[in-house]
Amino acid sequence: SWERRIAFAEKAGAVVLTSIVNSAAYPSDHAQHVLPVCGDVRTQAEKDIINQADLIISLNWLDLAGFIRSVTGKSQTQVPADCTIIHVSMDSVLANGCNMDHQALPAVDVPVLAAEDVFVDQVLDRLDEAVRTDWDFASLRSASSMPAPGPAESGGHVSIPDLAETLSEFARTRDVTLVRVPLSWPPEAMRIVDPLSFLGRDGAAAVGVGPGHAVGAALALQGTGRLCVAVLGDGDTAMGINALWTAARMRLPMLIVVANNQSYFNDELHQERVATARGRPTQNRWIGQTLTDPDIDLPAMAKAQGFEARETVTTKEEFARELEWAEERMKDGAACLVNVQVEKKYSR
Repeated sequence: SWERRIAFAEKAGAVVLTSIVNSAAYPSDHAQHVLPVCGDVRTQAEKDIINQADLIISLNWLDLAGFIRSVTGKSQTQVPADCTIIHVSMDSVLANGCNMDHQALPAVDVPVLAAEDVFVDQVLDRLDEAVRTDWDFASLRSASSMPAPGPAESGGHVSIPDLAETLSEFARTRDVTLVRVPLSWPPEAMRIVDPLSFLGRDGAAAVGVGPGHAVGAALALQGTGRLCVAVLGDGDTAMGINALWTAARMRLPMLIVVANNQSYFNDELHQERVATARGRPTQNRWIGQTLTDPDIDLPAMAKAQGFEARETVTTKEEFARELEWAEERMKDGAACLVNVQVEKKYSR
């Protein structure tokens, strides 16, 4: 299915975009995958491509309505996008118009209620020759430069870009399955080379899901020889820490990297927005959200579940060494946790 999806895009002469919310769908280094994986905030390059398109074929893009709205700045239900949209997905059996619990229904011209790979198989067989395209893939291709680290804060920490870059370099020469990443993860760091490069993210960004998600992935990957790695926030890890016992009990080799900013920082930003709207002091946003005084000892909590863990990491170089340590321990069937002190930048 992976190979046929590549062949379909090549025959159709299409620009390919993928999402950090969906699982691996297309190689990120392919000539037609012209931009970094789409993150949670739209870039001007993404907007330009969507606005230039004559036809959009969505292959089970999670929350297509939200994506198109974020590109156009207009509600899908009020002002549909000015091009033909084909949406291949089973999501319409879940979504409805009465609430946003299951995302909004996208305004599409041709809804196709089918699994995306079945659709690709059937359409590809009918494409006898490649479609002529006006896209200049080389000129559209954007350099995937990583964002610069933020200004130094008091005490040692690893910036989120440095954390992502170090892990990306580690995965470059190994068969790594990245189970999930926090909200702060830079899309430029996503390197998709096969169907198991990345497993996607829960659409609702629910805190506490990560540990169970990671353990389930490790169980599915057991015996494949792949390194199962999940990057979780500290709040996410603390809320679901007891899931780690299952991995230890079942001898599942895996690695959890905790991007620890000592806060439910996503909610700090929510509280800041509400405070601004109500004319209240934004400096109070931390109340009820920070995980300090005392600090939570996540390595100790992981050890209590049967994981292996060492001291908290505060530099990029230490993190690189911890990845190599974890790799060796995973070869022996160990489940490991690496706790990394990171800057406060939108990590769950």
